[in-house]
Amino acid sequence: VVGIDRVDHGVNLGDEFIHQNILDTNRIEGEYDALVHLAALVQVGGGQKAMMDYYHTNVVGTMNMLERVDYKNFIFASTCQAFESNVYGTTKRLAEQIIRQYAELNDIDYTIFRFGNVLGGTNLTNTDGLMYNLMKARETGEFNLYGNDYDTLDGTAVRDYIHVLEICKAIKFAIERPSNLLLENLGSGQGYTVQQIINTFKKVN
Repeated sequence: VVGIDRVDHGVNLGDEFIHQNILDTNRIEGEYDALVHLAALVQVGGGQKAMMDYYHTNVVGTMNMLERVDYKNFIFASTCQAFESNVYGTTKRLAEQIIRQYAELNDIDYTIFRFGNVLGGTNLTNTDGLMYNLMKARETGEFNLYGNDYDTLDGTAVRDYIHVLEICKAIKFAIERPSNLLLENLGSGQGYTVQQIINTFKKVN
């Protein structure tokens, strides 16, 4: 297992680590059974402020990974936001289309996952994410809940949440058995309101 990241986190990301940005255009040496592409800019709000950075990283960066590595199986982390019209969702949707066309033209196995809202974990980086803000609230004692007039049981938005370890299991499965299908949606299959998640987090913590 070889880990690639633009930031050296000082932790073990595999048997080997390559400190490199996906926007770099030089080839990555070696032959790999699978490439798991998780790198992206992911904040919905950030995309509205830095549109071109999101297109460069999420679209051009994905194209670089498609071309720069010798692999048999390409696994891509997309998002349930891909059907939205915001910048983040649009860049992920474009990346999906490019991957699908590239893989089919070059006879490469692939799996495109659209992740639900991810919960769990500790090394969180998405400052827009519910889990990140709940974890911060443990330190600050404050949490801002936006939107309380939805047509739901408590007025807060309903989302389909999935635990990060379930995502890891799905990726492992895709390494062994790529789907080569249009999309794989990853969620619990049941929606919960933001307030329900907050209440559960408070109870557990």
